[in-house]
Amino acid sequence: MAEALEKEAANNGMKVVFKERFNKDVNDFKTTLLKAEKTKPDIYYLVSFPPSIDIIGRQYKELGLKTPLSGDAFDLSKNMKIFEGDWYVNPILINKDLMAKFQAKYPNTLFSARTAPYGYDSFNLLVQAFDNGKSSPASYITDLTSFSGMAGLLTKGADGFFQSEDGVWIIKDGFPVQAS
Repeated sequence: MAEALEKEAANNGMKVVFKERFNKDVNDFKTTLLKAEKTKPDIYYLVSFPPSIDIIGRQYKELGLKTPLSGDAFDLSKNMKIFEGDWYVNPILINKDLMAKFQAKYPNTLFSARTAPYGYDSFNLLVQAFDNGKSSPASYITDLTSFSGMAGLLTKGADGFFQSEDGVWIIKDGFPVQAS
């Protein structure tokens, strides 16, 4: 992910001014954050998962850093309030009722826009494939070039995999909110 991001940044006239990899057992990121701050970045882009993402976010706030923070997994944080006001990219969610229904039924379980719409769409795609009555389910899915579902319009890429549009999400009141 980080390598692809750096390549895309370069292709779009942007320069990565600081990067550092770390082992999953690291729990002190303050020195790294201060080193990164010395490079005067326009934005931090954090590529990490729990528990590291939570530790980095907390220490970022403790240091009082003001450079905008973005990432790709804030919605996986155990305490999203750490990332209040920060934005990240995730698949779009066409029908916001899916999130509301999920949260009503499973109030203590985090809804993930990264996976839930795809699981829902995959199930419905299989149902559609079995109900089509014209060809075998495997042939139906193989021949399909697009599918409209909870993750928006899924279109088959050159690699044969379905792809969706991404959107911007913001952490608001400790929860992910789709901004676009």
